[in-house]
Amino acid sequence: MATFSSSQFLKDVKESCEAIKAPYSETKTLEVLSAYNQNFSEGAVLWRTTDRPGDALNYRFYERRPVEVLDIAVNTGLLEAKNPLATLLKSWSKPWGTSLHVVPEQSCDFDADKGLTKAWAYMGGLRPLDDILSVDGVPASIS
Repeated sequence: MATFSSSQFLKDVKESCEAIKAPYSETKTLEVLSAYNQNFSEGAVLWRTTDRPGDALNYRFYERRPVEVLDIAVNTGLLEAKNPLATLLKSWSKPWGTSLHVVPEQSCDFDADKGLTKAWAYMGGLRPLDDILSVDGVPASIS
């Protein structure tokens, strides 16, 4: 079985971006690799793009275990700790509400030009709306 190579990944991202004319930042890609190298090494890498030249090249890692992607992003400076959406996502990532036995799983997407672009929590299926809206960080205007 092949092992993950940061240098090969960097080369693959750069060459893929050149081939599809996608924007590329070596600095941002290196920041992502520095923050999440262990996760890329222990999981599968998934790629996403479109057939339109110039569109982004996105990627993510997929591990078969829960990963606190927000803690990693904050600890490595990819995301500010006081970001209100990060606070909300962390609240949704804890066992909560009527489904205390289910712990939501965090994940994130990266862009070859912008770095970390998206984070979310998979809540394991449908959840009661009251549970979702009652956690810390939900703006009063929607709760």
